[in-house]
Amino acid sequence: MHDKMRIAKFIANAGYCSRREAEKLIENKIVKINNNVCVHPSNTVSENDTVTVGKKIIKLNNTVRLWKMYKPIKYICSTKDDRDRKKIFDLIPKEFPRMISIGRLDFMSEGLLLFTNNGDYSRNLELPNRGYERIYRVCIRGQIEKKDIEKIIDLLNSF
Repeated sequence: MHDKMRIAKFIANAGYCSRREAEKLIENKIVKINNNVCVHPSNTVSENDTVTVGKKIIKLNNTVRLWKMYKPIKYICSTKDDRDRKKIFDLIPKEFPRMISIGRLDFMSEGLLLFTNNGDYSRNLELPNRGYERIYRVCIRGQIEKKDIEKIIDLLNSF
C-alpha cells in the first residue's frame, strides 16, 4: 500500500472484519491511529501508520488468497440471516481467516463458489464489464418454449 486508504477499508482489507463492522468499531471509539482515537471512518492511513483495534495491532496482508467451495442447496450466501437459514459461512472452519464470497448462488442453487481475503479482488471479479465468463447449468421441469428462452436472454442482457 503506497497511497492512503480509508481506515474502515484498511481494517476490512486486513481481514479483521467487514467494512461496516469496522465503521461500528470506529463509531464506538475502539479504533486508534498512531495511538489517537479514530473519530470518523473517512480518516485515512498509510502503511507507516499504526492501527489498533482495542489492543490488537492491525496489519495489512497484501497476499491475495483464493479458496473454492461447493455450495449445497438450502444454504444462503450471506454472513447473517434474520430467518435463521443455514449460511455458507457456517461451513467454513473457524480457524480460517475472514473470507469474502465472490458472487452468490440462490438458496436452492448448488455449485462452485469462490472466496477471497481481499474485497477489491472480489469486486473486480464480480463486475460484469470485466468479461469473466460464468457457466450455469439449469434443470427445468416441464416444457420450455421459445418465449421463455427469450425472457431469459432479455434478463441476461439487462446486466
